[in-house]
Amino acid sequence: MSEINTVFWNIQNLFDTKVSDIAADLDFTPEKGWDTETMNQKIDNLCEIINQIHSKKPISLFGMCEIENDSLTKKLIQKSDLENFEIVQVDSPDFRGIDTALAYSTEIFEFVDSSNFLVHSRYPTRDILHVILKVKETKTLLHVLVNHWPARLIGTLKSEPMRINAGDYCGRIVDRVLKFSKKEFLKLPKNTESTKKLNKRLNQNIIIMGDFNDEPFDKSIVEYLRATRNEDNMDDDYSENSFPAAKKYLKKQPHLFNCMWKFLDNPDTGTHRYTGNFYKGDPRPVNTWNVYDQFIISQGLMYGKEKLQLDLDSVEIFTEIMASGRIGYPKKFDKKKKMGYSDHFPIVATISTL
Repeated sequence: MSEINTVFWNIQNLFDTKVSDIAADLDFTPEKGWDTETMNQKIDNLCEIINQIHSKKPISLFGMCEIENDSLTKKLIQKSDLENFEIVQVDSPDFRGIDTALAYSTEIFEFVDSSNFLVHSRYPTRDILHVILKVKETKTLLHVLVNHWPARLIGTLKSEPMRINAGDYCGRIVDRVLKFSKKEFLKLPKNTESTKKLNKRLNQNIIIMGDFNDEPFDKSIVEYLRATRNEDNMDDDYSENSFPAAKKYLKKQPHLFNCMWKFLDNPDTGTHRYTGNFYKGDPRPVNTWNVYDQFIISQGLMYGKEKLQLDLDSVEIFTEIMASGRIGYPKKFDKKKKMGYSDHFPIVATISTL
């Protein structure tokens, strides 16, 4: 049995120094202090955290968001202690020009396929990145979905429908992985072997990671992505002696398990500290810890039914070095002082081969 140590991190506004309309709008140009020296210092600072995690638990899988292009992602990985890694990244239509990316160890994984899914909204936003990897040791597939859902800049309530839209879309990607299509299902003979095929598909390994800009208990996560804290909902196999009716099967929406609920018990714990307003124009300030960054898994990955199992006790928020001040909030990068890292903490988990 070996370990696949997995990290997700919103690395916050890693832009290159090329001048563009987008970069100018966001103050990331040499004229406004975002020059090559500053960019490289930001990368060096990020590598300090990556290397710290890697020294404790060697990283095999690293999802990230808020990075402008694959050249920057390659540079980040190359300057870190991560060796023999490849990256998957696709330019999205996001109006800020920042994307999701996945880096993986070629010693552990073999690349199979990748897709990026455009979440349709009234303005361009980040794609959902879907990467399929094969674990070399077990020959098992692992589906990785990297997310960065719409932010709350216009207010929590006004922006909620956009995250619900993202949650619903992500849920439909999950359905495509864990279920047969109507056409495929109707071709199956109604026997025990077909039921085994349904269960094998239902138990494929999926890990969904990202900055969801919503809490584990929010509607987008619970009702639309169908990620629960309730283990009783998870072991959802079909009885081998009872092939399901077409209507029942096609309406079924597989449950997922959210690994981050345990952090909600402590009000002084989170991956991000939100300062703003509940809705735009609200005079009441909000200053709270949030668990926006999350790992969400399929029942197959939870129970180890397909040779991989995520250790729920291994899930942690990595705060070492980054925590700042009395409250211990994430120390974001200051381009004038060239100090700091990101306004989000990384999250870490371990997947074991069986």
